Amino acid sequence: VLGLENIVETDNGNKLQKVVELLIAIRNEARANRDFATSDHIRDALKEAGIILKDGKETTEFVLEG
Repeated sequence: VLGLENIVETDNGNKLQKVVELLIAIRNEARANRDFATSDHIRDALKEAGIILKDGKETTEFVLEG
C-alpha cells in the first residue's frame, strides 16, 4: 500500500514486528477460513494497542499509531 511504512526500530522493534507478523498470519488464516469474528477480534485488539493493520490485495501491513 502506497505511503505506508513499518515504523519499527531497535531490537525491541524487531520483537514487536515478529509478534505482529505472527498475529497477522493467524488473522489471515482466520479470514481464509471465513472466521471473521476471530479476524476482527485480532484487528480490533491490535488497534486498541495502537497498531493499525492495512490490508492490501496480497499482503497485510501495519503501522504504529501516533
